This record gives sequence, structure tokens and C-alpha cells, in this order.
Amino acid sequence: MLEDQKAEAQQVLNELHEEGLTPFQLNVGSMLDQGSSKYSVHFHDSRIHSVEFCWQEGESFQQIFRTAVLERVDRMSGRLHKRSKETST
Repeated sequence: MLEDQKAEAQQVLNELHEEGLTPFQLNVGSMLDQGSSKYSVHFHDSRIHSVEFCWQEGESFQQIFRTAVLERVDRMSGRLHKRSKETST
């Protein structure tokens, strides 16, 4: 089952990078089940080593992982969103 989530996690990371929501491409290294619905995903990256989150079957893994990654990226470097044309005028 973790292999399925690992593939989903990489898909989420690819989508976040394509959307410009991460400053660089992240790649899943390993995913660990820490028990009590806690998970840790380790990346092949020295800037962000890992992200931890809680997930239970029946919940959207992709949405919870996406939120956890965005929160982690936000803590790393503050806002990374590009300014829209509306705010730059």
C-alpha cells in the first residue's frame, strides 16, 4: 500500500512544481508509516529533507499530502506565489 501512496506523492510533487507552487522539483525518496496514522515522506533534496502528516484511509491522500508540502515550503521560504497582474498594477 505504501508503494501506491509513494507514486501518488510523486504525482502531487510534479503537479505542485508545474503549477509554480514549489521553487524546485522534489522527488520522493522514501515513505514511512510511523503508526497512529502518521506518515513521513523523505525527499532526495538537501533544502527540504522531509514532510510529516497524518492520513487515514477514506481521506484524500493527495489533498492531505499536497497541503502538508505547501505548508512545509511556506515555512521554508515564505510566500512563493507569483504576483498576479491585478496586484502589480
